[in-house]
Amino acid sequence: MSLARMGSWSLEAWPLGWVLCSTSGTGVPMEALSCAVKMLERLYCKKEAKRLVMGLCIVNYVKKRCNSRAVFVIGDPDCLSKWEEQIKAALAGCSREEQWWCGCDVGLSSKLLFATLGDEIHSEVRHARLELKGAVQLPQDGADFGRCVRLLQLFPEWKARLPEVAARWPQWAGMVEHWDELEALPGGDFQAALDAAKKKSEVVS
Repeated sequence: MSLARMGSWSLEAWPLGWVLCSTSGTGVPMEALSCAVKMLERLYCKKEAKRLVMGLCIVNYVKKRCNSRAVFVIGDPDCLSKWEEQIKAALAGCSREEQWWCGCDVGLSSKLLFATLGDEIHSEVRHARLELKGAVQLPQDGADFGRCVRLLQLFPEWKARLPEVAARWPQWAGMVEHWDELEALPGGDFQAALDAAKKKSEVVS
């Protein structure tokens, strides 16, 4: 059900949240997000005494499995957590490639790993390569790196092939060289080491 339609964007009510969509398929202006949040705060938050957060990871599933032009997902934390659990259950019987590609744990740097190490026999890998368009994205923080680590946990056979990533994308050389060290580090130490690895990668590139 559409709550609002404002030219280049619309706000749709879904069972566990709201989806801000592009009516043209080319994105929405940033003021659309602000307008949508204010509208929901008036209609929902004051009445229910709840706060709204962004469900960025859910957008991936909504776009790829629900044929939606979703740009943002908005909702309260409890409902968005339930939505994520429903998505995991819906994808449980799918191939590993589809589970990851349509799931809630996709980022730009993990997408690069998926596109580089995946077999193009899978449509998901082909789509990832098209979406990258040659862009080289290093992990920017612990959340980014964590998505990469969890991707390799889903595809453990890929970890030994990380040197292929460095060979294809020299900017990743420092990251790949220190991968095990980074993976073993706790929070604060991790960010410092990640920054050092990224600087080394920049020198290589």
